Amino acid sequence: MNLAGIYHRPESEMAYLYTKDVMHIRLKIAQDDITQVLLLHGDPYSLHSRPDLPKFYKHPTPMKKIHSDGVYDYWQAAITEPKRRSTDLC
Repeated sequence: MNLAGIYHRPESEMAYLYTKDVMHIRLKIAQDDITQVLLLHGDPYSLHSRPDLPKFYKHPTPMKKIHSDGVYDYWQAAITEPKRRSTDLC
């Protein structure tokens, strides 16, 4: 696996809110280098505050190859999270 061929930039077109409840996560990977991508996502704070909840790192979400341009393959997953953090600073 070509680790230098894996690219993701958060807070960009590679990670964005698609709808009110769905976020798209994208990766750019050297063409034909990887046949499967699994995304680990979840609330890391839930591991300590609610040990009874399922561990998100044990339930990866498969990503789907959505495009190839001759140099890179582009993978995407649509995810939702049940827990929302408040953006209020007060």
